Amino acid sequence: MRVLIVTIPLLFCQIFSLHAMKGRLLLVGGGTERDTPNSWSTPAFQWAIDQSINKKALVVHYETESSFYPGYLTSKCGAIAAKNLIINAANANLQATYDTIMNYDFIFFRGGDQSQYYTYYNNTKTEQAIKDKFQTGGVIGGTSAGLHILSGVIYNAVNQSILPIEALVNLNGAYPALVDDFFGLFPGYIFDSHVLERGRFPRSISFITAWYNKTGKKIKTIAVDDLTAMGIDTAETGTAFGTGTVAIYESIAKRDGALPTSGKLLLDSISAISLLNGWKYDFKGKQLVTTTSTINSIPQNLETPESIVLLSGADGVLSNKVILKNIVRKYGIAQQSVAIIATTADTSALVAY
Repeated sequence: MRVLIVTIPLLFCQIFSLHAMKGRLLLVGGGTERDTPNSWSTPAFQWAIDQSINKKALVVHYETESSFYPGYLTSKCGAIAAKNLIINAANANLQATYDTIMNYDFIFFRGGDQSQYYTYYNNTKTEQAIKDKFQTGGVIGGTSAGLHILSGVIYNAVNQSILPIEALVNLNGAYPALVDDFFGLFPGYIFDSHVLERGRFPRSISFITAWYNKTGKKIKTIAVDDLTAMGIDTAETGTAFGTGTVAIYESIAKRDGALPTSGKLLLDSISAISLLNGWKYDFKGKQLVTTTSTINSIPQNLETPESIVLLSGADGVLSNKVILKNIVRKYGIAQQSVAIIATTADTSALVAY
């Protein structure tokens, strides 16, 4: 009886401590990191290095070495050491690969093709090393394809990347490649990258219904824009970094967002939270964490005048001469200015209108 009384608390404490010491995540939505003053990416990578115990970074890819990351992480982000490691089918299941990974506390997966990561690493010592490192307090990060492989449910893209329109038109047929048998570092979520840049909002939200159609289980999506990142700490508080938004999508539909036989997305409603640089989200409490950031400076009860927005996909502003004339003649007022926002260099000629 004494043995039982002593042993059960010890086992409980061991299990509890493993859970309490789980690691951190750095989710990067893609795009080019900047080694420049006021870089969008440096605060995010500094956060990851600061969160790591030994401040040593390992940059992983299945095919090529990076000429940028090791130097950037050491010179700008606070790492005391950083190196590349190519892990492919030949060495993914070697004990030496496992040992190398365990020597570093920030493991970062570069962009590329997530199907290669999944194919090479699934059920190998590489996968086990990532799980073990995360459970002992490591920081695991990834950008683009490297982000996709870190969530609880992943889109492994083994059949090719799915376009947003394909996700909406043929939801069930588009996603045989949603799986939950990989790293599984953030259960209950699926990650998507390059969301704004590649117009992936429809795809990001369709992941929710696709997984429900396949398994009957609910998940949420974390959708990260390019040039944007989120760091998630051990308290499961996420902090947004960069130029875009980190969006969290959840189906709150009465039918759980699914019509299994239709193959189409049918949602009564979606909960959407978008975080800007510096904003925080409590994943445990499922709420935005208010700080001293710009969230408190948004005017309350803001009234906006009626506006007309005209969008064009033309290459040049002056290819829209007719519509520009109509805007000025119909909506222009003598006492007010007409503002035309353009990204091309031919705006100087607009004064004629």
